[in-house]
Amino acid sequence: FDVHSLLQIKQLTTPSLHLPADLVELGKARIELFKTFTFRSFHEQSTKEFLWIIFTDPELDDAILGPLKELIKFDKNILVLGMNHNFHDFRSDAWMKGIKKVHAGDMQMLKDYHTVAQNHVYLETRIDMDDSMYQDFMRQIQGRTFQTLGKSARRAQFKNYPEAEFRVYCPEHHLEWGYFNPWNKESKQGHLFGLYSPDFCITAGLSHAYQVGTKPLEITGHHRLDKNYPQCRDSKANNTNCLDRVPDAGYKYVVIRSRTPTSAGMQGVLPSTTVTKSTEWKEKQGETWASYIMNNFGVTPKSIWDLRQKLSDNMEKILQDAINGQCTRADFTCKDSSKAALNKILKEVRTYDATNSGKREAIQ
Repeated sequence: FDVHSLLQIKQLTTPSLHLPADLVELGKARIELFKTFTFRSFHEQSTKEFLWIIFTDPELDDAILGPLKELIKFDKNILVLGMNHNFHDFRSDAWMKGIKKVHAGDMQMLKDYHTVAQNHVYLETRIDMDDSMYQDFMRQIQGRTFQTLGKSARRAQFKNYPEAEFRVYCPEHHLEWGYFNPWNKESKQGHLFGLYSPDFCITAGLSHAYQVGTKPLEITGHHRLDKNYPQCRDSKANNTNCLDRVPDAGYKYVVIRSRTPTSAGMQGVLPSTTVTKSTEWKEKQGETWASYIMNNFGVTPKSIWDLRQKLSDNMEKILQDAINGQCTRADFTCKDSSKAALNKILKEVRTYDATNSGKREAIQ
């Protein structure tokens, strides 16, 4: 999309690394997840026409910030912003005033995007720091938005078009990569599992497109979006003000979500009974690793397995940070179940380390 086009779509993608600045080991682990999953899949996107904003703590420790800045130093469309609140309305002055620190990137470019977004269709995509999107994800939703909201962009710009117009996108199928393998306790690869979510939206890849002059939606919860808006495919109108499912490019699982002990909520980290009892996905591990991960997401299986080993080598310190971080900020869920799961894993890690330490001493 040409920057001077009246039908321009300005897309921001917003991963976040929000965690207390002193949780260094947890932060470093999340950087490794970001590098392996998120960063790699963004580099493999079939379009680069988007601005990527990474939210962090304004006082993020240099041990975490340094590797992040080094990783993105050659990418001109990435900014790292110190913001304690990633305000929903990018078009507002309050959003810009909420920036406490620019850790990396071109602030003038951000200001230009903010200015242009006032009278252009604006598209925002959410992705967490440990997720991946398939390689055609950005181009697909930009194209869908151009075909729908783009049709009335001129009218909205020049005639004070009074009607709100928006479009919401979210994946219907996604893969999960779990740190633990329920079918093989000795596995160094973790496990892959596919999920179908026709009745709610996950946060990974959740996108909102807004017409000129349309205010952001008051979102009470991503899992309720399908209850609040009709499906675009069922709409008899012009396919606006509705919920659309992100189209695939031959492989229906369009997002990978990571489930590791670094997760704030711990949901899905310990494999559920559904996963454990799935003979289908137990048998599909080899095929999925070999045929789909690199081809669809640009992420090599070996990089994921190497990541798992790095996490494993430092797991006790990571878990201790995760436990200490519970309830200290809004982004941690502060649930007893989360803390119980973390403590259970920590106990198992210590038992494992003690057992293997004894074996090493016996060998010596």
